[in-house]
Amino acid sequence: MMLMLALAGIASAALVATDLNTGGTDTGFGAGWVGSSNIRITTAPDLTSALYGITQAGTVAKVYSANTSSTDRMDSRNLAAAMSGEIWFSCLVNVPAAGNWAGLAFDSDLTTGGTERYSHQLSELRVLLTPTQLVVDMDGGIPTATGTETGTFAAGSTHLILGKMNIVTGNDTLEIWVDPNVYAAGGPGGLPTANFTSTTVDFMDSVARIGVPISDSAANDSVHVDAIWLSDTATAFVDVTGVTGGDTAPPAVDALTPTNSANNVRVDLDLEVTFDEAVQKGTIGDIIIQQTAGGIFETIPVSSPSVTIDGAVVTITPSNFLAGTTAYYVEIDSGAFTDFAATTNEFAGISGGGTWGFTTKAIDVAPPIVSDLSPANGATEVSKDTDLVITFDEDVQKGASGNIVIQQTAGGTFETVAVTSPNVTIIGAVVTIVPSSDLAKGTGYYVEIDSGAFTDLASTPNAFAGISGSSIWSFSVSSGLLVATDVNTGGTDTGFSGDWYAGSNNAYKSQTNDLVYANYGITQTGTVDWRYASNAATDRQDCRDLATAMSGEIWFSALVLVPTGGDYAAFSINPTASKALYNYESNRAALRLWMTSSEIQVGFALSTATTGTGTFTADTTHLLLGKMDIASGNDTVSVWVDPDLTAVSSPSGLPAANYTETTVDFADSIVRIGAGGDSGSAAEVYIDAIRLSDTDTAFYDVTGVSGIPAGTVIFVK
Repeated sequence: MMLMLALAGIASAALVATDLNTGGTDTGFGAGWVGSSNIRITTAPDLTSALYGITQAGTVAKVYSANTSSTDRMDSRNLAAAMSGEIWFSCLVNVPAAGNWAGLAFDSDLTTGGTERYSHQLSELRVLLTPTQLVVDMDGGIPTATGTETGTFAAGSTHLILGKMNIVTGNDTLEIWVDPNVYAAGGPGGLPTANFTSTTVDFMDSVARIGVPISDSAANDSVHVDAIWLSDTATAFVDVTGVTGGDTAPPAVDALTPTNSANNVRVDLDLEVTFDEAVQKGTIGDIIIQQTAGGIFETIPVSSPSVTIDGAVVTITPSNFLAGTTAYYVEIDSGAFTDFAATTNEFAGISGGGTWGFTTKAIDVAPPIVSDLSPANGATEVSKDTDLVITFDEDVQKGASGNIVIQQTAGGTFETVAVTSPNVTIIGAVVTIVPSSDLAKGTGYYVEIDSGAFTDLASTPNAFAGISGSSIWSFSVSSGLLVATDVNTGGTDTGFSGDWYAGSNNAYKSQTNDLVYANYGITQTGTVDWRYASNAATDRQDCRDLATAMSGEIWFSALVLVPTGGDYAAFSINPTASKALYNYESNRAALRLWMTSSEIQVGFALSTATTGTGTFTADTTHLLLGKMDIASGNDTVSVWVDPDLTAVSSPSGLPAANYTETTVDFADSIVRIGAGGDSGSAAEVYIDAIRLSDTDTAFYDVTGVSGIPAGTVIFVK
């Protein structure tokens, strides 16, 4: 059993200890505390922790605290003699959620009284707890209450800080634990991995002074430090933890992996023994893996690197995979492991087949099989920027080598992607292949995959057979999409996946004559003329989903009319809502074009801000013409108002755009458009003849310009 040690009676020139209590332990200091009146020893119940054995003494319980709000303060105290070499230290800290931080500082520069802020004092080493993190700073400069932050701890709970320094010539070493169970550790060797470790900083030559820095944002004495211990004696760990090496109980097994009598155990599974305390390797002994049917599978000396220990957990890695559908049991020699007691206690060992036996599962010999392909085999109208996705019937991994080859159906290789490329990613059973560039519009493709490019995760991996030829995974890329609506009854209306989503009764199809613009080659059709309108003196918008997403180079056009007194008619790309009732300004869009009675305004990315440009006439129909290039990274958009299309036969003949932007990444693709406006004091505002296209003839699709190169066929979906 571990014994608790009350240190009040220990006399040691190299033991520094104070529990701050009246009549309690206070030894190893050269003088009293000096510093700020806002840091004080206040009467309060002692901080306690069940994780270590320090017993505080005295007639009146007290703790260190601060009563100043949002201001850092620190007191300091000289040691009776400087410490160096291996030094252990501990303290208890409690920082509620409303507090800032508290802890210890080593070799702070405050040696005289007065009101001093912690942030005005140099310290070689600072160890602080915020409400939830450990902060360590070793720069020796003016502290900022920041440094290396680590861990996640509960605010408002008392935490044990345990540290070990080795102050030597050159770089020093530092390890800090928060809330280690020193009883379970039994000694330094049984401690878990430290929360913080440094071996590359020469942060001090000796410890001559300690400080208590505290900052309490609530100014209510709620941040506390208590039970401060330092020691560089031969029993330093015992001095600062109160735990002696008097353990006489041998380590006992808490858990086994696989569990005793387990079935369907993986053949590549490591064996684990979890003890009830931290252990170390004994000087001699073996772990023997026996086959129940007879014969030794493997004998592993405890000294082997195949046996590793992390605290109380021992991991044994057989040198070969176990056989499938086979019963095994494990034996461990007595003394192969011991605890960390001063007089070590040996593990009694495991003998025979009744304590740790298990049976392995059958070995997987089936290769992975494709369960789904995207695009599907035979798919048409595939987006040119599609990723290729394979879903297998089991989890897979990359093989050592192999290629994915994207072939053009008409002949020629589009791209060869090595399976080792970062363009090939795997999550479980799903493999995603990202071509390095867009596929060509209107082109057929098929995909081939080398045998062995992927394998399953079996102990002896089974290779995917691969895909060969054009019949298993082929598809064709869309020639592009023409989206067009005249709004008219019986008129042009194509490229959408459904009707308009009516966001508001104030954005609607108005039975009024079509808008007409002389320099525009689009001819509207239908039996009844309509236009889209808003008669609300507030912003309104309806929207509509496209049949397929658009990306790359996209041209668009629309006719708008804003009478005198009207605020704007609006056209938007990717409005955020599709079916809910909403107004235009509340439903931000990736790109918005507002035609007021006097200018064009452009806005991006859900923002209310717009950029206005141009001078235009109210009560006049205007042509909006635009070009977008939706690509990875920043996109481009250019907008023309009333370009003279009779004077051009191709995009290169257009004048300078009224608006151009190249520095905003506003969309990855276009999936929806919106139309509406704000009538202000006018009766209605209007938008009509909406066109978008990403085909090879997109400019001509949206303008009606007839200067298409000879032999080119306009594709209208």
